[in-house]
Amino acid sequence: MRDEIREFVLTTLREVINLPVPDDVTDATPLGESGLGLESLSRLELMIQLEEAYGIEVPEADADAQQNATLGELVDDVIALRGGAVADGVRR
Repeated sequence: MRDEIREFVLTTLREVINLPVPDDVTDATPLGESGLGLESLSRLELMIQLEEAYGIEVPEADADAQQNATLGELVDDVIALRGGAVADGVRR
């Protein structure tokens, strides 16, 4: 599941948001300016794509916190949110 979500994020950044993502991205790569360069609108689009694809709801506070997150932290957050959705019987 982790690899699938990670690949979904990278593909979304490249193909939907049209962000030039280098091939050497690691889980430690920051999403913001010091890494992938995600700005607020791009970050919002990514969160919407993740919500739709994985049947989760990213709380607004979590979406704001993603500005300083790494790729690995984002993937872990999606896994955690998805686990909560499954536990609540909302698996999508």
